Amino acid sequence: MTDSDHALCVPSPAAVPKDALYLNANAPTTDRVEDLLRRMTLAEKVAQVTAVSLRDSTSAEEGLAVYYSQKAISHYKDYLDEEAGPLFPFGFGLSYTRFAYTDLALERTMISADEELAFAVTIENTGGRSAAEVVQVYFRDCVASVVRPAKLLVRFKKVQLEPGERRRLQFSIIPSRDLAFAGVDLLRRVEAGAFELFVGSSSVDTRAQARFTLSPVA
Repeated sequence: MTDSDHALCVPSPAAVPKDALYLNANAPTTDRVEDLLRRMTLAEKVAQVTAVSLRDSTSAEEGLAVYYSQKAISHYKDYLDEEAGPLFPFGFGLSYTRFAYTDLALERTMISADEELAFAVTIENTGGRSAAEVVQVYFRDCVASVVRPAKLLVRFKKVQLEPGERRRLQFSIIPSRDLAFAGVDLLRRVEAGAFELFVGSSSVDTRAQARFTLSPVA
């Protein structure tokens, strides 16, 4: 590491937060940064990310938080102190009231591919205003021969409810039609095994969950 590279790594005193926590909290800001860099080993080809965590550190005794992010799995993790998810998830929507999801019930928990699976959920307006809610139903194939979506939207209904009103919503699917996918041979199929069902107001805000099994073809 050359002297010019070292100079580029040292932030100016104005760029360092006054309440940042370093190894020696009593030293002046510039000396603290210089001391930190002297203790660090910066690899030539492997990225190292060093940051001060003000969210997780509440006192000088907790010291410096150093983060290392491996590229191969970095998309599964949050980035430093920021969340890695989208600003607005699929199905997101705002409302002037609140809704509660209860009593999700499946007609049965073991079915064949061509049988109909009926299920129902109760939704209640627990706020003080009349409003509409889009109730969304997602499925997850727990084990499959190819990679399947973490959540697959298969049904949704929009319902208008007055304050305190509740309603029982009925849904149904046929696995051979609604849960089929293209296999490695590019032929349409549905595979036996466990499935999870999620009901909620968006792809991440699911309020009720159930599980059923698709029986093997005889």
